Amino acid sequence: MKGICALGLESDCLRSLFACVQNNRFVPFSEASFPSFSGDIRDVFSSRIDLIDKEIRFREKKHSFVLENIFCNLPADCAKVMIVEDVWPLTPGKKRKLTAKDIADAKAHVENVFLDWNQSCLHNIVLEYYVDDVLCPSLNPVPEGRKLKIKSQLVYIDRKFHAECSSLFENIGRKFSGFVYGPLSDISLNLPLRGKTSCPLTLNLTRDRTLCSGIAGGRVKNIFFDFGEKELEEILSQKFLFSPLVCREIFQRHVTFGAAGAHKEVVIKDGSSYVNVSVSSLNSFLQEKVASALEDIFRELAPVFGEGKEISFLGRMTLAKGFFAFLNTRFPDLAVASTEFRSLSASLLGCIKYGTCRYLESVPLTRTDWFSRIMRIYKEYF
Repeated sequence: MKGICALGLESDCLRSLFACVQNNRFVPFSEASFPSFSGDIRDVFSSRIDLIDKEIRFREKKHSFVLENIFCNLPADCAKVMIVEDVWPLTPGKKRKLTAKDIADAKAHVENVFLDWNQSCLHNIVLEYYVDDVLCPSLNPVPEGRKLKIKSQLVYIDRKFHAECSSLFENIGRKFSGFVYGPLSDISLNLPLRGKTSCPLTLNLTRDRTLCSGIAGGRVKNIFFDFGEKELEEILSQKFLFSPLVCREIFQRHVTFGAAGAHKEVVIKDGSSYVNVSVSSLNSFLQEKVASALEDIFRELAPVFGEGKEISFLGRMTLAKGFFAFLNTRFPDLAVASTEFRSLSASLLGCIKYGTCRYLESVPLTRTDWFSRIMRIYKEYF
């Protein structure tokens, strides 16, 4: 069996997910995490590369597969984005049909024109095609013309950073297949292997903040919100006068979005003292804070992405008992997208899917080979 791996850095650890392709679906079969520290991805990889290699070998032996590709889920604020457009000549003479090579050449042209030599392009998503200055919403049927103008969304990083990360994996004999922009990973989670390219919005509720990713006007957009587990822990600390460490333990072990018995209590040790805390009061208090924060977020998303968009939720908070029932109760008109894989590593499955298929970067031209043409002509006789 051939496997694919994705790595992603969170606030407190480096996560890994292993998956394979079965029946045109990406199937995750193993995940792991490694202790991390403050620093960028390059620092973490450099200090953990031997541990990563050891873990990969262990997983290969345990699950009887050979790892072919390693992708890295790149946080949104680690890359830069620009919208560019330029013209690529097709022919100086008479008109001819557009080809996949013309589009590839035009994309390479805009990268060469707008990116410096020390910048590496991760994604080149064509937003608009113009053939002889006429906008082509679709390239089927294939248009004819003398020149092609494209408008692209470029996602890029420092070339040295990219090369150094790649060389770390080469040194352990592994193929590094590149970075995937975090928002693309999130929105790709609910996409199938082939076909559909539309996707719901994604709200990734991480420890430090919430990242909303989606497609608006054909462009990949992301918005950060200062809301996450850390903020809720600080609110708990102010409300119940607990230390930050105790609040984090409470949040991870006792917080749910379901109903708790009115008289159920937990005993919390904070320093040298013990305190009884009502689970019902604790959860009710946090549910109000979460509902208020989500309401503010939904209000800000509407002008950017439109009303009534389907939303997919990711993050540790969404794994708490009763979270989706809570959403249904508090926001009955909210369209919640079903997610096939609920895990702390869910974004990494999206990373594998987009890194492998590149949905938004594939050439939208119908290719017909000579064998298919002959078979079509042959069928006309019968």
